[in-house]
Amino acid sequence: MNKKVILITGTNSGSNDSVKKQYEQFLTAFGMQAMLKLPLISTTQLQTAMTPSDFTTTLLVDQSPDEVFNTINDVDRWWTENLHGTSHQLNDEFTVHFPGIHESTQKVVTLIPGQKIEWLVTESDLTRFQERQEWTGTTIQFDITSKGDKTELRFTHVGLVPDVQCYTSCTQGWTHFINGSLLHLFTTGKGNPGKSVAKSKTAMD
Repeated sequence: MNKKVILITGTNSGSNDSVKKQYEQFLTAFGMQAMLKLPLISTTQLQTAMTPSDFTTTLLVDQSPDEVFNTINDVDRWWTENLHGTSHQLNDEFTVHFPGIHESTQKVVTLIPGQKIEWLVTESDLTRFQERQEWTGTTIQFDITSKGDKTELRFTHVGLVPDVQCYTSCTQGWTHFINGSLLHLFTTGKGNPGKSVAKSKTAMD
């Protein structure tokens, strides 16, 4: 059987209480007290529930939180070797290059050893899409938590939601680099980052 709800308006608890009281009076006046048992949902709650989800994925690894933190900061070991800049200190900036596909510059805005890393994307160029700067202004987050004798790493790209143009390709890319390359770095000591242009040319020669 389908569940019914009553939708109430209001942006804060005070206005919601007022509307609920008026609704109760209305139902009582018309002998419809049974409807008071139905759950109430505010428009604010409804909007929150309907907000598209940012892309996120989680790893559970054997390393300590500090080891996980340090490994993530070695960006060229798991994301791409074609990197310019540094990523180990607060306010550091680095640019990653995937020729013909993607280039973006990240600024380290949060750095809490063993707990959290956050990068703000300050510039981006997604060359295969019409909306080439969709990453600009988004944030890339790594939340690190102890789970018994293991460590949980929760990766979230805040702003990478289903209605952006690159969502499918970008989530596939992150799945490769987080669930593939970074996880392999934790489990085997060797990641699978994008190769630098110089190394790629040398290999071709």
